[in-house]
Amino acid sequence: MKAKKLLMIMSALCCLSFIATIGLSQSQIQISGLIGDNQGIALWNAGTTGAEPIASGHMIPWGDYGEMLYYGASRDYVLPMDYEDPDLPAGFHFTGEMSGFPLFTQALATAGYSPEDVTAKCGLYSLGNDTEGDDWFILGNSHYSNYYSLNYTFFLSGYPVFSCVFPYQVVYFNNGANLMEVESSYARVFRAQVSVPPVISEIAEAFIQDMGIQEMRLKMQLTPVGEFLYDNGRRGIYFNTTGVLETGKPRLPLSGLLDEHFGFAAWNTDGSGPEPRKTGHELPDCVAFYYLSSRDYDQIDPAPDAGLAGIVSEGTDGYFNLMLQLAYRGFSAGQLALSMGLSDIEEDIENEDWSYTGDINSSNYYHSWIRVSLNGEPLFGMVFDTLVSNVSMTETTPSRNISSSMAYVYDASGGSSFGVRMVAKSFFRDLADRQMAIDITSSVASAGVINSEGRCGAFWQVNEGALTAADGPGTIISAGDIAGTFGISGHPYYVKGEVTVPDGQTLTIEPGVWIKFADRFRFNIKGRILAEGNAENSGSIVFTAANPERGWGHLVMNDIGLANEQSRLDYCLFEKGYAAVEPENSGSGAIFIRNSNNIVINHCLFRENDAMTEIGQRPNGGAIGISNSSPVISHSVFYGNKAMYGGAIDLDQNSSPNISRCLFYNNEAVVCGGAIVINKQCNPILVNNSITENSTHHFGGGIIVSDNSNPQLVNNILWGNTASVGSQISVKTNNCNVFMSYCDLQFGTKDIQPYGIGNGTFINSYLEDPLFADEPADIFVLDSIRPSVCIDAGDPYLPPDPDGSRCDIGVYCQTIAGITTSQPIAIREVKFSPNPFTDYTGITFALPGDARAEVDIYNALGNRVAKPEIISGSSGEFRLVWNAGGFPEGIYLIRIRYGNDEIIRKVVKVH
Repeated sequence: MKAKKLLMIMSALCCLSFIATIGLSQSQIQISGLIGDNQGIALWNAGTTGAEPIASGHMIPWGDYGEMLYYGASRDYVLPMDYEDPDLPAGFHFTGEMSGFPLFTQALATAGYSPEDVTAKCGLYSLGNDTEGDDWFILGNSHYSNYYSLNYTFFLSGYPVFSCVFPYQVVYFNNGANLMEVESSYARVFRAQVSVPPVISEIAEAFIQDMGIQEMRLKMQLTPVGEFLYDNGRRGIYFNTTGVLETGKPRLPLSGLLDEHFGFAAWNTDGSGPEPRKTGHELPDCVAFYYLSSRDYDQIDPAPDAGLAGIVSEGTDGYFNLMLQLAYRGFSAGQLALSMGLSDIEEDIENEDWSYTGDINSSNYYHSWIRVSLNGEPLFGMVFDTLVSNVSMTETTPSRNISSSMAYVYDASGGSSFGVRMVAKSFFRDLADRQMAIDITSSVASAGVINSEGRCGAFWQVNEGALTAADGPGTIISAGDIAGTFGISGHPYYVKGEVTVPDGQTLTIEPGVWIKFADRFRFNIKGRILAEGNAENSGSIVFTAANPERGWGHLVMNDIGLANEQSRLDYCLFEKGYAAVEPENSGSGAIFIRNSNNIVINHCLFRENDAMTEIGQRPNGGAIGISNSSPVISHSVFYGNKAMYGGAIDLDQNSSPNISRCLFYNNEAVVCGGAIVINKQCNPILVNNSITENSTHHFGGGIIVSDNSNPQLVNNILWGNTASVGSQISVKTNNCNVFMSYCDLQFGTKDIQPYGIGNGTFINSYLEDPLFADEPADIFVLDSIRPSVCIDAGDPYLPPDPDGSRCDIGVYCQTIAGITTSQPIAIREVKFSPNPFTDYTGITFALPGDARAEVDIYNALGNRVAKPEIISGSSGEFRLVWNAGGFPEGIYLIRIRYGNDEIIRKVVKVH
C-alpha cells in the first residue's frame, strides 16, 4: 500500500482531497522563497499605466475579499527597473532537502555547488478568461482559481539550466483563511537552449537523466507579507512561498469488478452470430480467444451499467481541473466509466501477432476503441493500435494483464449535455497535448462464461489498472501545404487541419506509417502521392481517424496537373473516411477522384468508410468516388462501406477504370449500387472480381448501370447481393449495353432489371452457386472439395493461375497448395500514349533488372488479336508500338505479364 501525504490542510476541502496526494516513491525537492531574500511570488491587478493590459480578477463573493488578483509572476518580474541588490531576485530556491535525484546531487557536489544555489524565476501568467465554472470555482467554503501558462526557468550561478511550462496552476483558499495553497499541473522538463559553461551543462544533463520519463509538478503555500504599489499601474501583494517540486505523471486509476458488471469479454465464434467465424491460435491445452471487448459490447452482458471499468477517485493524480469540474457540476469520479469496442488478433500469426513463452500466452489485439463516459454520456475516447494481452496458462484461475500502445485522445462530448462538455474541457486542460495508455495490472478470470450468439468465451474482471498520460510518439501535421517524406521514424502522423500536396510536388509515405486525422479534414493531392506500403505484417500504410466517431475527411485527387507523374496507393488501409458536407469534393468516403488520371490503387483495403450524406453533386461512393477519371484499381478489398450511391465505388461522368482482382462484400447503398455504380457514359472493365453480400434499398444489389454506360465484365462472381430491383445487376436506363463473359451470375440475365443487358452479350457464363469455402471467414475463396464450378472456368485467353491451370472465376485463385493471394506488382510506370488512338498507340513500362515480360492484346470478346514485339531500353525500361490500322474501332485489353504478376489496361481505338 502506498502511504499518502495530504497537502490540502483545510478540512472543508475533504471532498477533493484525493486530487492532491503523492506517493513516497515520488522524487521531491523542497523549495523556499522569502521576500527577505529578494524572492517570493507577486500577484497583482493592472491599471492604466502598466506594462500589462488593464485587468482585474473576478470579485470574490465573500465579505471584504474584493477582487482576485489577475496577474502573477515571481518577485523579480515586478521589481522597479532601477532596482539594485547584490542578491539575485527570484521566485524561490532549492533547499537542502531533496530525494530521488542522485545524479543531480552528485553533479552539484562535484562542481562545488549545493542545492541552495539553484533558483527559479517565473514569467508573467494570468487568470485567462476568468470565467466562473470554467476558470474559477466556489465549492462549499473554498475558492479555486486557475492561473495559466507558467514559464519557469531554473538558474545556477546566473546561468539557465533547465525549464518547464506548467499549463496551469490552481490557487485555492478557504473563506477567512490567510494562507493560499497552490498546485500546478504536471509539465515536462527540458534543458535550457542556451550556451552555458561545460560544468553547468553537465549538471543540467544529470537533472534531466534523474527525471527520466517523469514530469514535474509544483506545490506551494503562499503567505501574504505586504502590498506593493508602483507608478507603472500595478497594485498587488507579495507572498512568501514554501513547497515542493515533485515528479510523477497524470494518472486515472481503474477498477472493474464482477459484481459491478465490469471487465473484459473474450471469445471465439462459430460464425452463426454477428462476428465472422474465428478461433484463436492453438495452445498446449486449449485455444486462445480471438475476440476481445468489454462486457457491454453488443449486450454480451445486458446490464445497463456494464462496461470495462470505472475510474477510482483514490489515487487519481494530475487531474485537478477534472475533479474540480466534476464537483462543480454535481458529478463524482465514480460516474466515470470505460467501455471497449470489438478488437481481434487479425491474422493471428505466431511471433507476429502472438507468442507463447514459458507459461505466458502473449497476444496482440488490434484497433481497440475505448470510450470514457460520464453518467452514461460520452466524454472522451481513444483508439489503441495495439493491446498486448498476457495470459498465465498454468494458474487455476487464469490472469490476464494488458498493456497498450500510446493513443491520441479525442473529445467525444460534442453531443453530450452542457455539464458533461464542461467536464471534458477541464479534462483536456489537464491532459494538454499528451497521449494516453491503458495498463491492466491485475485481471483475473471471473465466474461466468459466454455461450450465445455463436460465441464461446469467458469474462475477466479488472482488479487494478490505470489510464496514464505521457508524451506519445508521432508528428503533428498542421493545416497547409505538405511534401517530402512521411517516414517511419516520425510515425504516426496526426493531421490537425486540411493539407495539400501542391502541383508539381510529391509526398512519399513509407511502409508502416499511420496517418491519423483529428477531425474531418481533407487530404488534397494536386501533385503526386506515393504511398507504397508492402505485404509485411506491419508494412501497410494506414489512413484512419483519431476519432472514429467523427471520421476523417478523405483523400481528394481533383484536377491533378497533367505534368505530374503517376500517383500510387499500394498496400494502404483506408478506414473511417467520411464524406464531408461541402459544395464540392463532398461525395466519397475515402478517396475522391475527379478530372485526374495516372492513378494506381493496388493491394488496398477499404473498410467502414461512410458517404451516407445527401449531396447535390456526384460522385458519391462509400470508399471511392470517380468522375471523368480512369484510375487502375486492383487486388483490393472493399467491405463495410456505406453510401447513398455506390456502397464501395461510384463511377460518374466518362470514367472507365480497370477494376481487377478485387473483393466487394457487405457494402451498402441507400439508393442504388450496393457495391458499384456505373453512371453517365462510363465504360469500365471488371476482371476477376468477387461481388457478394452487398445490398441496396432500390436498384442493383451488386452493380447498377445507367445513362449510356457500357461495362465489360470478365471472370466475375456476382452472388448473394440484395436489392428491390436487380439483386445482382440493375440496368436502369434503356441506352446501356453490358458485356459479360466467363462470369457466375446469380439468377442470370433475367434478374438484370429493368432493361437487361441491352445490345451486350452474356456468354460462357454460369448461374450456379460459386460455393465459397467456409474457412477462412470473409475471404470468399472457392471450395475445391465440393468443388466450385468457378475453378478452372475462367477466360482461357487470360493468364493462367500460378499453378499453370486455367484461370478461375472470381478474385482468388484456387491452387493445389490452397489459397493463392497476389504478390506485390513488379510492373511499374505503365503508360499508353495516345489513348484513345486512331492507328498507333505506344506502350512503355518498367521491370526490375533485366527481366522480360509478355504483352498480349485482346478484343472486347476476350480473343487475343495481337502480340507486339517488345523493345528493350536502359535500366529495365521497355517500350512497344502497336499498329492497329487493320483492326476495327472499339475497346481493347492490353495484358502485360511478368512472372505471376499481371497488369490489364484498356485502350480505345477511334475513327
